[in-house]
Amino acid sequence: MTKQSDYTQRFSGKVPSTLKGSAEDVEFSEDRADHEDWEALQRSERADARQKGNRKV
Repeated sequence: MTKQSDYTQRFSGKVPSTLKGSAEDVEFSEDRADHEDWEALQRSERADARQKGNRKV
């Protein structure tokens, strides 16, 4: 077995179902949010701004 075929066998591009995230939409509650929730919200907003090309945020 060549090195290339060994690589493609190990890394076929398939993600195990245990590592896949859920696509479930959840509502953000300001009342129940902790510090980590607020940090995640800020990261999300910065990522959205980068995708839109507005790097000032």
